[in-house]
Amino acid sequence: MIGSVNLNGFNFVKEKNDKQTKVINNNKIIDNNLIPLAQIPSDSIKARFLSFGCNNQLANNLKLAQESFNYVKDLNLFSTNKDIDEDSFKKTRFAEDYSINDFKHKLMTDRVFLDKKRKGTSIDDFVKITAQCAPSMHMGNCTENAILAAKHLAENKKGANFALVAAFSEIKNREEFYLNPLAYYDEKIKDSNIADHVFVVVGLDKTADLSKPSTWGKESVILDPWGNIVKPVYSGDNINHEWINEMKKELQTQDDLTFTNYAPFIDGTKDKESVYNWQGE
Repeated sequence: MIGSVNLNGFNFVKEKNDKQTKVINNNKIIDNNLIPLAQIPSDSIKARFLSFGCNNQLANNLKLAQESFNYVKDLNLFSTNKDIDEDSFKKTRFAEDYSINDFKHKLMTDRVFLDKKRKGTSIDDFVKITAQCAPSMHMGNCTENAILAAKHLAENKKGANFALVAAFSEIKNREEFYLNPLAYYDEKIKDSNIADHVFVVVGLDKTADLSKPSTWGKESVILDPWGNIVKPVYSGDNINHEWINEMKKELQTQDDLTFTNYAPFIDGTKDKESVYNWQGE
C-alpha cells in the first residue's frame, strides 16, 4: 500500500514496510538527511531525526552540542538540588529582593508550580511551557536544562539527530525495568532514593537503541548542561567512560547507570510524532 501527501512543495511517498521515507522532487529521489526538519512528514519518526543537511560528523556534533550547552548556560539557571553560586546569583534581577536562602525557597515554589503546569501535557507543550517559564524563573534542574538544550537543537535547521535520554542508578532488575519503564518508574523509582538524570545525545546513529550507549554511534556526543558535560560517547572504538564517570559523580552513585528514552516519562499524551520523542529501534 502506498500513500502520498504534498507538503511544502515536496511529494512524500511512503510504502508501508519501507524503513525510510523517500522524497520525490522533480522526479528525483532525495535522501531525508538533506531535507529541513519542517519539511519532513510528522508520521516518519526516524526521518525527523536524520541529519538535516549535515554529515553527522563528530566535529560537527561537538560544535552543535557546545552551542546548545552555551545557550543554556547563558540563561543562568539555578537548580533546586545544587548549591547556588553567590557571584552568579548577584547577576540576576532577584538579588535586590532576595537573600540566597529566600531565593532557594522561591526556586522550590517555582518548581512545584512548573510541575503542575506541565502535568498531563504532550511533550511539545511540556517543552513550550518549560521554555516560557524556566528562564524567567532562573530555575532549572537536569530536566529543564536538557529540555532547553533539545529545543535549541530542534530549532537549528542544521542540527543533527538527537534524543532526550534518562539515566537511572540502582536498577536491580533491568529486565523488569525494560518490560515497562513507566510502570517500573511509578512503582519503584518515583518516591525512592534512586538517582535519575536527563540529558541529550547529539548525532545518534539512525539505528540507535536509546537503552544501549554502545549503539549510539561513534559520531554521537553527550550534551548535559546540568552536569557540565559535552563529550563524545566514544573514545576510539570503545565507549568513553569519562562522561559516564562524570555523570555518576554528579548523581553521587557508584552503581552502573541504566539508560532509556526520557520522552515518555514527560508526555502524558504519548505523542510519538513529537520532534523530541524518538524511540529508537
